[in-house]
Amino acid sequence: MKKIIFILFLAAVISLTGCVKNPFAKPVEKQGKEAAEYLAELSQNSNQNVYCEIEKAGMVEGEIDKVAYWFKDGKIKTENLVWGDTTVQKDGWLYMWAGNIEEPSKLDLEVLKKMQKDFDQNFEEFWETDYVKDWRAEYEHTFKIKCEKNKVKNNDFDLPNDIEFQDMTQIMQQSMSQFQDLIHGFEDLDDELENSNDNTEVDMNEIKDQMQQACDVCQAQGLDAEACAAVCQ
Repeated sequence: MKKIIFILFLAAVISLTGCVKNPFAKPVEKQGKEAAEYLAELSQNSNQNVYCEIEKAGMVEGEIDKVAYWFKDGKIKTENLVWGDTTVQKDGWLYMWAGNIEEPSKLDLEVLKKMQKDFDQNFEEFWETDYVKDWRAEYEHTFKIKCEKNKVKNNDFDLPNDIEFQDMTQIMQQSMSQFQDLIHGFEDLDDELENSNDNTEVDMNEIKDQMQQACDVCQAQGLDAEACAAVCQ
């Protein structure tokens, strides 16, 4: 689930390890934590020819997001069926356009993989904070997924001919640095909560302010609700 949160922050699935052992003989349907983990497995082995649709909690309470995924020959495509945001991973780049994404852009996948590795190493303790554990359990519970094999075609990954993609890799690196600073703030606040007693006041406005800052940084990149859900509550 750690990878799901980070990947979704980067508007796409970026993990490249692991494998799915069982080929599809018929549509596969899963719910809750099992569905979330299954999507992570597919993202980690995108060489299979698989089409999936998922439903999960949106950014607004009570809202449902629906997202389609295409996997084939190491390429991944996602499309938010509510907002229209589309991403494609191929040829070493992550492309993003339409929907809530203000400006069509692309990101270097090698840089993003390094950012993910650094993120996991730097924030291992963050995933164990009460806030993230509670959010993760609640978020996983909303997942529903249905997948079918051999429905994906090569042209499903074609990019629009009339769009020029701006390289936003450097800007993303800068934003990620800001995001990491904010997460360190969450860790400090979580320690404060754990060490406090009934006579200690915790400034909830400070918590809300830091969450809003992290949400603003995430949304400034034009990412969808799934990407920013961990901080936009």
